[in-house]
Amino acid sequence: MADIAVAALAALGAYAATVATRYSVTSHGDNPWTFEALLNAITHAKRFDAAVKLINGHVNVAYRSPSVNAAVGGVADSYHMRGLAVDIAPGPGITPEAGARMLYQAAARGELGAVRTVIWEPTWCHIEWHDPAEVGPPSPLRFFRKLPTGKYEPVTT
Repeated sequence: MADIAVAALAALGAYAATVATRYSVTSHGDNPWTFEALLNAITHAKRFDAAVKLINGHVNVAYRSPSVNAAVGGVADSYHMRGLAVDIAPGPGITPEAGARMLYQAAARGELGAVRTVIWEPTWCHIEWHDPAEVGPPSPLRFFRKLPTGKYEPVTT
């Protein structure tokens, strides 16, 4: 029985290392994970992968440490710092608008888990999931578009 537990822990460790490597890529220096963010990313990795696959894209960024978040001008309470957000560049033939709409529709159908927000950015799609540590029922799914002014407006579907 102990051998099974050791093997399971080794497999979990290997999976955690894979998730940590795949979702912490940044060109903004050291990006050390917090324990909470890594647990969230491990829990949501299959959902991240499903979102990426849906729009035939690639991950621009998922996890950002507080220092990287500050360096890129991220919002103070960014879900990237919790391991609960992914920015995805849509694949060939899919515009950011089309990709964001596809992600929103899949999220509305419940295909991507407990999605909190989808944002149509100028060159990518942002998607974030509800924090499992939040108390109470999750807020309704939201869909926004980033305007050239930097402000966000709700998107009607």
